[in-house]
Amino acid sequence: MKILITDQKEAFGAWVAEKVEMRAPWGGFYAMGVVDTEKKAIVAGVVINQFNGSNALAHIAIERGAGRQIIKMLESVADYAFNQCNLKRLTGMVPASKPDVLAFDLNLGWQHEFTMKCGAPDGEDMHVLVMWPEKCKWLKPRQEAKTKEQEDESQQNP
Repeated sequence: MKILITDQKEAFGAWVAEKVEMRAPWGGFYAMGVVDTEKKAIVAGVVINQFNGSNALAHIAIERGAGRQIIKMLESVADYAFNQCNLKRLTGMVPASKPDVLAFDLNLGWQHEFTMKCGAPDGEDMHVLVMWPEKCKWLKPRQEAKTKEQEDESQQNP
């Protein structure tokens, strides 16, 4: 079984750093991920850092066969970034030397914003991607109104 975990940022931060070959500390960051309870191993993780009030960087790592909890993780990331932090955008970066990662991210709904010449750690180009809340397929509308269950409960306990 695979489960989403949101309260072990250090473990997910270290795992994502290894997978995305992050060479510097994250600084202030938030992280969540998916654990395969049978294998007792992390199979997916997201780190969000470099918050500036409007934008943050997202770093995503997913193992093959990570399962359907990935959808829950992506929905949780979107909710955190756009509903809780009220960011106007998320930024992702993919080295040009990793076309399979770029294709995967574009399939997730990221949009190519521009290419930074010689911007990747290996000296190659870096693709800069953006996720806008209004175009994010993982973002569910905020639940401002009471749910039916809450309404029923309030009617029973005036």
